Amino acid sequence: MIDIDQANVISKINRSWSVLSNNPIEFKVINGEINPDDNSYHFGIPVVFSEGEPIAAVALEISKSHAVNLSVSMYGLDASDLSEDEILDVCCEMCNVFSANVCNSFSGKKEGNINVPNKLSSEVFRYIFKGSNLDRYYQAENEHGRVVIYMFDPCNYYN
Repeated sequence: MIDIDQANVISKINRSWSVLSNNPIEFKVINGEINPDDNSYHFGIPVVFSEGEPIAAVALEISKSHAVNLSVSMYGLDASDLSEDEILDVCCEMCNVFSANVCNSFSGKKEGNINVPNKLSSEVFRYIFKGSNLDRYYQAENEHGRVVIYMFDPCNYYN
């Protein structure tokens, strides 16, 4: 189970998003059911605490509209000048940043080591979502869609 100082984590997440994006949104802890959005991008990053311990993970779901807007902000380019690879690179970086915001907040664990983020297909993300322990998630939503940060402990995909 993940035990987190909610106000501190939310502050970090919101600050990171506002620094990197020109589209401020407010993340909140959501309690209850959620269904992954297959039309969004999904990214995952394993978090290793110690050898022999199940691997946790932080995952990012980001609408394509938010992904483009974030990429425009980070690259300083027009949306029409961005390649799909550039958009995916920005999203991987955002997953990395969000993971750093939350990875040292896992209950009873010392500092975690964040690995390399990777893009996940909708099918792989659904596999993770259905077979892992989703303890908590943070969500922000506006006219550009939603951005969700999922925390899995343990995560079946990386174990």
